[in-house]
Amino acid sequence: MLAVVFLSLIWIPNTLKMTQQIEKISHGALFRGTISNIGAALLVGAILLFFTSVHVIIPFVLFAIGLIPFMSIEAVEIDYDQRKIRKIVNLIVYKHGEWMPLDDFDKLVLGATRESFKMIMPAHPLFQRDINIRAYDIYIINSINPAKTFLFLSCNNIPEAQRKLEEYSIKLDIEMIDTIRQGWENIRERMGG
Repeated sequence: MLAVVFLSLIWIPNTLKMTQQIEKISHGALFRGTISNIGAALLVGAILLFFTSVHVIIPFVLFAIGLIPFMSIEAVEIDYDQRKIRKIVNLIVYKHGEWMPLDDFDKLVLGATRESFKMIMPAHPLFQRDINIRAYDIYIINSINPAKTFLFLSCNNIPEAQRKLEEYSIKLDIEMIDTIRQGWENIRERMGG
């Protein structure tokens, strides 16, 4: 009897989850922002306590607690059935984010970002190399309230980004704007071709 009740408690919620169409697009670990900074501070505190504390268990507990917010994952969840979307921060099993109607958003915009930094080799401090990283980001735009605009998806190359832009534009029934393609078309027009 208890086995039937237990199985029904597991089976019924899992069956309900299968009927919902919620897609999660993960951006990976944040390593920035308030939550990650709190985690980093706890990690540094744990390391310092490890060397200065008589109790060994306290630094390990503090390290474990600090690792959770430091490794928080940023993602976007889309509920296709209820036409809702939310940007979430995922802390292992806890998700934080507010659902918003998809109808509030009217555009998906593809653009390129570029980050550069210097890499110094530890063995040869005089050897420095400039590293340029280019990402192709898709933002979901709310034209009425631009404060609700957020990063929807990030890709490493143009063809993948353009394919994802078109795919999600169709899935979400939202206008797409490819600023990369528009930029190349403007250059061709100026060059007379």
